Amino acid sequence: MNNIKYIVYKYSKAYTGNDNIQFDEKDIFIQQIPLDNIFEDTDVTKDVTKEILDLIAMNPEITTSEIAEKLNVVRRTILRKIEILKQNNKLIREGGRKAGKWVIN
Repeated sequence: MNNIKYIVYKYSKAYTGNDNIQFDEKDIFIQQIPLDNIFEDTDVTKDVTKEILDLIAMNPEITTSEIAEKLNVVRRTILRKIEILKQNNKLIREGGRKAGKWVIN
């Protein structure tokens, strides 16, 4: 039994109440991923977001590379978290990349 058939078989009764699932070789399966909450923080990453804000509060001129180094995470994680903070109007950047500073709202 291939993986998709196994997964659907295993969980189908929980959703449909029926164990009788029929598959044909030409069946098509579509995975839908909701994007409406794509920028929401999860419980696991809220600590990182709080630490980012704490570091910015201590040094508004800190760079994303410095934040990543201090938190021991990749810079892309910091950029993603900062984008979430910006979209939620909790953080803005005044000035340019080199001479600018962060402002916490």
